[in-house]
Amino acid sequence: MQGPQAFVAGRDFGDFLVWRKDGFPAYELAVVADDHAMGITEVVRGADLLLSTSRQLLLYRALGWTAPSWAHAPLIVDADGKVTWKYPAETRDGCVLPNGNILLTLHKSDAHPGGAVIEVTRDHKVVFEYKGTQSEVNTAQRLPDGRTLLTEAGDKPRLLEVDATGQIQV
Repeated sequence: MQGPQAFVAGRDFGDFLVWRKDGFPAYELAVVADDHAMGITEVVRGADLLLSTSRQLLLYRALGWTAPSWAHAPLIVDADGKVTWKYPAETRDGCVLPNGNILLTLHKSDAHPGGAVIEVTRDHKVVFEYKGTQSEVNTAQRLPDGRTLLTEAGDKPRLLEVDATGQIQV
């Protein structure tokens, strides 16, 4: 894990988008709002997101919310420093599930115009998929009962629970 870090706005990173032209929150604000709403107190993520974390910390402070504790793990690399596992689509959020698979929230794309949530094996086989129906899927968490909790942005932002087949339950 990475040790304590310090970044200075304006030196280590510049201005960043918090609200998109299409009227929806940008990634940094969406993550902060989702984590705050879900009461997230601890976050483990890749070391490649250190600067993103510093921007999110600024948003937590500006909103007067308590930030979670973060741990940044080194990326999985081989002896030459080459990243050995990376999903081939642009992702917003992700976590390793107890079964070793990875739950990913995908950015909107031609294949997923409303974003998506997928569970993939280490060899990239998709074993679960929910295709977003609005502007974007922001974040997802697997619940103890096997359902997936997710947030969907759009004209009618919503918090959903979907079952193992990707069907909306709540």
